[in-house]
Amino acid sequence: MPYAFVEMDALTTAISKFDTMRAFSDAIGVKPPTVSQWIRRERPIPMSKCLEIERACEGAVTCEELRPDVDWRRHRDLNEQKEAA
Repeated sequence: MPYAFVEMDALTTAISKFDTMRAFSDAIGVKPPTVSQWIRRERPIPMSKCLEIERACEGAVTCEELRPDVDWRRHRDLNEQKEAA
């Protein structure tokens, strides 16, 4: 399955966990037009927002699904170190 469709399916799943796109965007700290740009693939989902989406969806959508092009093991390790400090 092409990368674009993997990301879109995961993003759609994440949004569906909320009543509205606004509720989703509020939960991850972005404005609805930003989410629309992600949906239309005008902008990639930033790595930091992937982590927030995963948390907001309580793991129903993972960073790996949102951005399969990123080595998430490395970023998760760095994030855990930062949070522990």
